[in-house]
Amino acid sequence: MKQLATVLSLLFAIACVSRVSHAQSNSPKQVVEDFCKFETAGGLLAPDGWNKLNKFLATPVSPTKAQIIFVTDAHYSVWDPVIKNDKATVIVGTGDIWKLDSRMRLVPDLSQKSVKSGFAYQLILTDKHWELGQDEKLPKEVAGPREWKIVAEGKNMSNTIWLTADTAIRYVTQVRDETKDAVVRQNTTKTVTRLKRLLR
Repeated sequence: MKQLATVLSLLFAIACVSRVSHAQSNSPKQVVEDFCKFETAGGLLAPDGWNKLNKFLATPVSPTKAQIIFVTDAHYSVWDPVIKNDKATVIVGTGDIWKLDSRMRLVPDLSQKSVKSGFAYQLILTDKHWELGQDEKLPKEVAGPREWKIVAEGKNMSNTIWLTADTAIRYVTQVRDETKDAVVRQNTTKTVTRLKRLLR
């Protein structure tokens, strides 16, 4: 009888720890919200931004040489997730989408045919995580608590950066202050004016 009571107590303790561990893990929606906040605030424009990106992902990605910057004119909205077993889908809704090209010109994204746009993130619940190795360059896989991670294939993260209009203003203003290209400087002035209109 004592042995049975001990076993039951042990199983109860394990169940409690499991519930606490799961409760402490961020939900798929929270993971996407944290990622969107990081990206749209200019996280990927920072020197170590791409290394920080990998903490959100199921598998690491490396940036390509050519980056496409997208700007949304409205605050994005993160929808409640659809969860099935250890997989989840989270949709992020945006307003009109614009592209910021390498010459600092702001142009509508003509591939978006509807007034309202959005995209879906796929996530998995996994105990695999990525941390920087000793050389601080290449991430290594480590085991840890099960957490929701974004599947990079759900959105091409190697060559796209999303910014809100206010973040884009700060970025374009920095480019204007640092460039010696007269044409780019002219474009930045026009682009900042257009971006400010998007915030009204």
